[in-house]
Amino acid sequence: MTAQEARSIAVRYGLGLVVLNVFAAVQVTFVVALLARSETATVGSILTDPAFSVFRWIVPLGVSTGAIAGALLIVPTLRWITSSNAPTAGQARRAVRIPLHHTASHLALWLGFGFALAFLTRGIERDITILVIVGTIFGAVTTAGTGYLLTERALRPVSVRASAALPRARRELSVLARLVITWVVCTAFPVSAITLIVIAHSTGTPVEIPAPIELPILIVSAIALGTGLRGTILVARSVSEPVGEVSSAMAEIESGNTEVEVPVYDSSEIGDLQRGFNAMSTGLTERERLRDLFGRHVGTQVASRALEQSDFPRGDVQYAAVLFIDLVGSTAFAVDHPPERVAEALNEFLAIVVDTVDANLGFINKFEGDAALAIFGAPQPIDDPATGALRAARMLRVALRSLDSMDFGIGVAAGQVFAGDIGATQRYEYTVIGEPVNCAARLSDLAKSEPSRVLVAQQVVDRANADEAQLWRTLDPVILRGLSEATTIATVR
Repeated sequence: MTAQEARSIAVRYGLGLVVLNVFAAVQVTFVVALLARSETATVGSILTDPAFSVFRWIVPLGVSTGAIAGALLIVPTLRWITSSNAPTAGQARRAVRIPLHHTASHLALWLGFGFALAFLTRGIERDITILVIVGTIFGAVTTAGTGYLLTERALRPVSVRASAALPRARRELSVLARLVITWVVCTAFPVSAITLIVIAHSTGTPVEIPAPIELPILIVSAIALGTGLRGTILVARSVSEPVGEVSSAMAEIESGNTEVEVPVYDSSEIGDLQRGFNAMSTGLTERERLRDLFGRHVGTQVASRALEQSDFPRGDVQYAAVLFIDLVGSTAFAVDHPPERVAEALNEFLAIVVDTVDANLGFINKFEGDAALAIFGAPQPIDDPATGALRAARMLRVALRSLDSMDFGIGVAAGQVFAGDIGATQRYEYTVIGEPVNCAARLSDLAKSEPSRVLVAQQVVDRANADEAQLWRTLDPVILRGLSEATTIATVR
């Protein structure tokens, strides 16, 4: 926070307290003067009476002292908040408790100056002294209660910095406590004051009020209405604003932006809500990061499957097409080139493979050094696995021609495979097992000596749609290693 921002906060804080105290002091003074007048005396004559001269200097003195006390409370906090250093735990704790300290200090100041005023006016009349005491208590509660809400709002930027240093700050005032305080300040005390005025005027107890009471009651009622409206607005905003911030941040998360936080500046249940939302946002961000890393290592389809289903191991037998691609001469290339160049060449090769397989709705099951195994139809079913695998093989044949330093062989087969989790209790791996996998691997070896560099099982072509099938031509059957029966194969026309 810059020094200019800190000064702006201090000015708003100071002006708010001065205006609050001045209005409260003027209101109490006029009510006391109206109740103390006789039937013939006027408010002006009461205020200018020598006996009331003490009001003219003790009210400004009290307001000035209150402003100085407020400055002494906030200046140490503003000093560290303008620096780049993080606050200590003690500094942060004092900053969070400024509203409470403000309330306590202003209660003490009002009661201190009020009882001093009662003591100085004790020689006038006993009834006036009692009125001064009652008015002081009324003004002290009204000013301190409303001042707490004003101070909390004015120092919100300070609370944000302080709460960051105290993530588990002790709860000060709950929302219920604020509502009760607002009710006491804005309803209970004004109604009690009006009731006391009526009783005193009717019975002469505890003070005798001979003057008309209509105007004092109107003034107290106006004070109650104004204070009630102001207090209700402050309490409502202290709840609605942070809740609104959380709602806006939730909308950001719904739109896909999980890296969002709300400022924490409240020590009540609202602060718990703010901290809880930030913890949730951090958890979602970490979850998305893990999902992304998980997807990069095992594939997005397997990652989604693992996150959505909790039973392990799992798998089933289903029809799928298998594409196996293997590089030619990678061992010699590794001998003749430094490791970083080998890794760079493999990354170029695998990037083309991944893009092509993804474009045809396939799934890269694993990388095996200089080879890759792609599945079409598992773990997510697709409409036509055979057509997707054949189209991917043709596209790879063209795209990989750009790699001048490496040659390759591509084999494609299809059939019933087991697609699921294989491994031990501590670690599983998603894979496919079955004759089509072995067949595709054997075909990729043969394809390295085939001019087109692509060999596929004829049954894959038979299962493909007509447009794709016409792009392939049948070759003579071959007996693949590990198989006892001949396999009819095809290649690109």
